[in-house]
Amino acid sequence: IESDKSDIALHILNPADGTLVRRYAPRCPTAHWDETLSLASPVLSAADGSLYFLFGFSFLGCAQHWDAAGNQAIWKTSMDIDKGWPRSWYGAPPLLAEGAIYVGGDSANTQSVITAIDTANGLMRQLTVEQDYKLTPLAVRAGILIVRAERTRGSKRFELWGLEAKSGQRRWQYVIQALDPVGGSISGGEWAARLTPRGLSIVQVLPDPDRLIVETLDPQTGVSAGQATTSLDSDAFW
Repeated sequence: IESDKSDIALHILNPADGTLVRRYAPRCPTAHWDETLSLASPVLSAADGSLYFLFGFSFLGCAQHWDAAGNQAIWKTSMDIDKGWPRSWYGAPPLLAEGAIYVGGDSANTQSVITAIDTANGLMRQLTVEQDYKLTPLAVRAGILIVRAERTRGSKRFELWGLEAKSGQRRWQYVIQALDPVGGSISGGEWAARLTPRGLSIVQVLPDPDRLIVETLDPQTGVSAGQATTSLDSDAFW
């Protein structure tokens, strides 16, 4: 993404000679001024070469789907910032999967919201709203949205949830023992989760005693396929 006068635009260059192939400069009109891309605006690519842009932080949150030629927007949609559009994408990138874009943000009354955007028409809907958790979409498989849920009331805790991607109904819940994701404080252990061909693999490094725990869940049911524990000389997660 490069600056062009007062706007921020995405420039697609020919890798052979650096010439400009396409330029995207989406704008989201508001009652105050037009929202434009920022350097942190997520850009998601579709299989047909078209692009999805997510931007807008002052008044409206905007999503647009542009054709592969960069000539026009296939659809445009927007949401008031105070209804759950992310104010920052740091640590909570959008998820494009199975016909929808999932974004996590906070509403004006501090509720955490996951919004689903239909990639066919841009229709937005609130999938789930929670008062005591900060929600981040992680992955989707066969209609189940896997969500990281950080408890914000009471003692600190992370959980993984399996939600029905259409209704938002919670199908399962898994409580993480480690206190932080990888890269956080290591005093209470660290954890990571990845969707693999075998299922949702969860890795935790825990102290007292220092040990590594690996467990795989069925993404549809949350049922564990078993847990393996290995003793460690240190609880540092590298």
